[in-house]
Amino acid sequence: MHQQDLLKAVTQLNGSLEELFAQIQPDQLDWRPHENMRTVKELANQLAQVPSVDLKIMQGGTEAEVRALEASLRRSSPAELIHVWRSGVGAVAEFYDGLTAEQFSTQVGTAFYGHAMPLSEWLLEIITHGYHHRAQLFTYLKMLGRPVDMFTLYL
Repeated sequence: MHQQDLLKAVTQLNGSLEELFAQIQPDQLDWRPHENMRTVKELANQLAQVPSVDLKIMQGGTEAEVRALEASLRRSSPAELIHVWRSGVGAVAEFYDGLTAEQFSTQVGTAFYGHAMPLSEWLLEIITHGYHHRAQLFTYLKMLGRPVDMFTLYL
């Protein structure tokens, strides 16, 4: 698959994420479905940060740099969360647009924890990571009685 097609898969999340983030109520930010799971706020931040943080990881950022980036991107409001998401998507698109087809297919990115794979596979990782946490947030919101349904996912 061409890198532009994969980048489109990342940006296709924008509409549904805006709707999901808008459904987060301030009094529910600290809610968690189980004691060993993230709160709504933690999960929303994890999701919003996926593009920025995953890009930093694949570009060889140290664990300390990644943790500092995560801390700097923590937000609470829906507008701020979508801004973090969109800024990260923009950075990912800029990075991948700067690659040749050969670099996209063969250049390897290595994470601070030792995982290495071609940049094409890292882009797939960003996509699946975003969709994974989107599904989690959707489930949290359903459990909280928020008006989300399958159509929310396909905006």
